[in-house]
Amino acid sequence: MKIHDTIHTLQNTRGILKKEVENTHYIYSCNGYYHISKSLNGRPVYYGCYKNLQTAQHERDKLIRSGWKKEDSTKS
Repeated sequence: MKIHDTIHTLQNTRGILKKEVENTHYIYSCNGYYHISKSLNGRPVYYGCYKNLQTAQHERDKLIRSGWKKEDSTKS
């Protein structure tokens, strides 16, 4: 394999990996779960833990649309 082919292969691999972790702003992976958190006034604010990335992305998008308001757990 020529050096040019090796570089091209690495570039393609990086592109594939980038697509897999794309759209993960505010989402962090830890111990097989996906956590949503952001910094507010220099302090981390935790918004939840989810089993899969798609659910975490969906919930994060809902939080962004609501202005990062947490749901009131006392509502019935």
